[in-house]
Formats: sequence, C-alpha cells, structure tokens
Amino acid sequence: MKHTRRLLLTLSVCLLLGTSQGMAQEKTSQTVLIRAFELPPLGGGRSSRMTVTSPDGSFKSTELAEIDAKTYDGAANNSVIIQKELDKWKKEGFEVDGLSTQTTLSGGIITTIVLSKD
Repeated sequence: MKHTRRLLLTLSVCLLLGTSQGMAQEKTSQTVLIRAFELPPLGGGRSSRMTVTSPDGSFKSTELAEIDAKTYDGAANNSVIIQKELDKWKKEGFEVDGLSTQTTLSGGIITTIVLSKD
C-alpha cells in the first residue's frame, strides 16, 4: 500500500511538473532590437544611423549626428535620440535585457540594445 501511494504521488508530481513546463514553453516573449551606428565623417555614403527592429519584424531608421573621432562631439545629441527611443519601449512594458558597445578602428561607436517583455 505504501508503494502504491508513493507511486501515485510520484506520478502526480511528474504530471504537474510536465504541465507547468508546457505552459512556460507556450509563453512567447517579444523582443526589440536597437542598434546605433555613430560614425565619424567617412564619406562614401555612410552616415550615422539608429535602426529599431520591432517585435513584428518591421524596422525604422533614424539619422544620427556624425561624431568627431577624437572628442566624440555629436554623441550627446545622439544619446538623447536613443534615450527617447528606449523610453518609448519601456513605457510599453519592455525591459533592457542586454547592451553591447564597441568602438571601431575609425573611431565610430556601435551600440546594440536588446529589450524584451513576456
């Protein structure tokens, strides 16, 4: 009788865990990707831009100021544009999941921001 109760208890726990894992897998998170390319004046048609990819896969592109590779003049105005975009998504319930910044050999700055919500 004890073995039967243990077996039933074990099966019940396994079924409950399996059901909760299945429910967790059904949740889909939404992701927004913000990428800022802040470049020094290089010519060749390249310019500083911010691209935003929405959860539905659509994207928009916003022009940013070119920056001086030595003093980073222009970066402050770009920060305001990026901050406004972040605030927009945070108001919609998104949270910052990750951030990556790198400097290019030419003195440009590439920033990637990932936001998500469940």
